[in-house]
Amino acid sequence: MFTGHVHDYQRFTRDLPGGEQIPRIIAGSGGYAHTVQAMHKLQRDPTKGNQPITAQFATDLAGVTLESYNEVAGGFLRVTVDSATLTCEYFAVPFSGAAPAEPFDSFTLDWQKHLITASSPGFAPDKTAHVATHPHRQGAGTIHHSWPATGPTRSRQGVR
Repeated sequence: MFTGHVHDYQRFTRDLPGGEQIPRIIAGSGGYAHTVQAMHKLQRDPTKGNQPITAQFATDLAGVTLESYNEVAGGFLRVTVDSATLTCEYFAVPFSGAAPAEPFDSFTLDWQKHLITASSPGFAPDKTAHVATHPHRQGAGTIHHSWPATGPTRSRQGVR
């Protein structure tokens, strides 16, 4: 699943009960922000004193893991599809200096079996950002009892 927004780069994996995996990509850092400060910042890890997330992180939704993210550089996503696989490579492009030749993050999905067969995650938190953690978020796969099994719904009024 691919999405884009005035955002940053994030990659999640949703593990389904049958063993299949669905990668979810947010690649929205290709042109909106012009400084690190203008990049969207992730919530911090509530289990580690609100420190930046620097490794795979189980979200509030059971079976959904944050695999990789970058909140300090813009970038672009290159997608390659063949008869058996879908490969995504995210290239982080710094606001100053040369773009790296190697991708910041990459993964390969066997789209016939719905399994991620290769992954090379990266984590790039903005360590100077002061980001509050939502007081009701617990991390590690817990879901508020009133949320539907597919997760919270969002509206302009907030989480319901």
